[in-house]
Amino acid sequence: PLPPASFTPPALALNSCYEVLLAMLNASIDGIGEGLDLLEKYDDSLYQHVLEEESSIDLLADRVSTYMVQLSPHRSEKSHAAILDQYYKLVTEFERLGDHAENIAEAAADLHRQGEHFSGEAMDEIRILRAITEQVLLAARQAFEHRDLDAATGIEPMEEVVDDLVDALRDNHLARLRAGKCTGEIGSDFLDLLSDIERISDICSNVGGSPVMRINPSQGGTVHEY
Repeated sequence: PLPPASFTPPALALNSCYEVLLAMLNASIDGIGEGLDLLEKYDDSLYQHVLEEESSIDLLADRVSTYMVQLSPHRSEKSHAAILDQYYKLVTEFERLGDHAENIAEAAADLHRQGEHFSGEAMDEIRILRAITEQVLLAARQAFEHRDLDAATGIEPMEEVVDDLVDALRDNHLARLRAGKCTGEIGSDFLDLLSDIERISDICSNVGGSPVMRINPSQGGTVHEY
């Protein structure tokens, strides 16, 4: 539980927010990995776990957001205000990561219920995309958890690789559809998955901007270019 904002020194209160945000980020990253595992081999208990964790992430987001609103009038230093502003933004980003984990798990569950699965070629492509996505997620966690500027500045190039790869895999998938190697419904699930992965990497890019802004606040709106 978060301590009462009105009776907690700002630095300690901010640390409490940080701990909650880190828990949200870790749960979201784990959920994304579990959702992708479900595409490889469906397991209903794992699917239920992803849903439960996503609900927990939503609950944490609500509580820490309320806490930060209560904390806001007690900010005494400019640096504290800047940190709190970044945390406001990250609550939404981490909650969205949890949403994408749920989307991926739902796609796996839908395929299982229909008795369908992605083709071997499509799964090979997903594994390649997963490898780079996991690197982006690890860099985002390193950047946030340790305020690691090197990790943060490494995210944007990898995010661009994800975008290029997603574009290539969409083209490959459309070619399979034209060749009759994939049905429309399964094809839609595959395209939705690509969109989720693309948005996950976009969120990681935004997360990487947080330590950049804290260490180099003059970057302002040019953080992604930086």
